[in-house]
Amino acid sequence: LEVVQLNLDYLLVARVLGALALGHYSLSYRIANMPYLMVAVVVTGAAFPYLCRARGGDRARAAEVALAVTFSLMLPACLLLVLLADDLVLLGAEWAPATPVLLLLAGYALLLALLQVCLTVLNAAGRPGVALAVRLGHLVVLGVTLLFVVERGIVAVALVQVAVVAAVAVPALALARRAVPGTSAARLRADVRPALVASAAMALAVLGLRALDPVAGGGVAALAATTLVAVLVFLVVMRAVGADAWRAVLGLLRRREVLA
Repeated sequence: LEVVQLNLDYLLVARVLGALALGHYSLSYRIANMPYLMVAVVVTGAAFPYLCRARGGDRARAAEVALAVTFSLMLPACLLLVLLADDLVLLGAEWAPATPVLLLLAGYALLLALLQVCLTVLNAAGRPGVALAVRLGHLVVLGVTLLFVVERGIVAVALVQVAVVAAVAVPALALARRAVPGTSAARLRADVRPALVASAAMALAVLGLRALDPVAGGGVAALAATTLVAVLVFLVVMRAVGADAWRAVLGLLRRREVLA
């Protein structure tokens, strides 16, 4: 179901809109999908066995941490894609139609990552049937909606992706919370607050740099410099605002897990 759901848009775009539109769409999708593969897939793969072993309050806290870590890493990555989407033209002016698609699909990737965590929590909590139903519902709603919208172009397809995954992620989060009693929305908000502040600071730094004529539109070197500054600002602010979370992450990375 996941393979079909992640490729259904490709099939319909290719069939209805043709190869040129598919090229623009697939480039944006692959770029937006990179944070999802590098963060959500890795985090959920590592969290799943721990969630399976944990019980009670430990499982609830582990679910919160998995959501917080995924959100805290996906948010700056997806936000940076939005801020730098115009630089797709560095590949050539012919790629300009892919820019608005990337703007939308960056949001899609963030929501898809959160949905992936919720499905992993459901599976670990012994609710694979519920997780399967959520994924099947996602596929059906997406497929039906795309059939009516795909003729309007790749921007409409990307917008549908965002709307559908948002509509699926909200009930999936509620189901995950029900499957793992003891989760706390207040703790989760506290966990993600440093990333929100750091991402806002990063966005301001990037917008400031892009406002400078020597930097904006300066080619690959300017893009690399802007990206580096963005990452550094995010890390510095994250370290200053979320000192406790920073120490917890470092401790987690240094810990050696011994499997029974």
